[in-house]
Amino acid sequence: MGKIKYIFPLFFLLLSSLGFAQQTYFLVDGIQYRTINDTDCEITRRVDGIAYSEPTIIIPFTVNYDDVDYNVVAIGDSAFYNATTSTIELHTAIASIGSYAFNGCSKLISDIVIPNGVTEINEGTFGGCSSLTSITLSENLKTIGGCAFYGC
Repeated sequence: MGKIKYIFPLFFLLLSSLGFAQQTYFLVDGIQYRTINDTDCEITRRVDGIAYSEPTIIIPFTVNYDDVDYNVVAIGDSAFYNATTSTIELHTAIASIGSYAFNGCSKLISDIVIPNGVTEINEGTFGGCSSLTSITLSENLKTIGGCAFYGC
């Protein structure tokens, strides 16, 4: 029985050293983020269920939370689902855009430029963006998921 007392703490120490660290969610300037690692984060759907409604959303290169600067490298699944914004500006360091990230953004009218780091547009990403007038695709785009532009 004495050996078991030592195995459990060692097991949890091993798990934490493998990168199973706690993810942190935080809100900056009305946008919800989730840490990916010690230096990077992604934009997520707001946990309070409120859809983004600012007329223009500019994705920053970095955000500061709790005196730590995080690089904004991804837009998570359903992050801007049903947002009523008309303009979203993506910066060049965005490498990933999740499924349904802009789905249902029926007022989105601006020219969206997908950064060159993005190689895949996932399922339903821009579905239901019925007012979208143009989109400039990444030069490195390899895959477009099902219904990515359905209803545009």
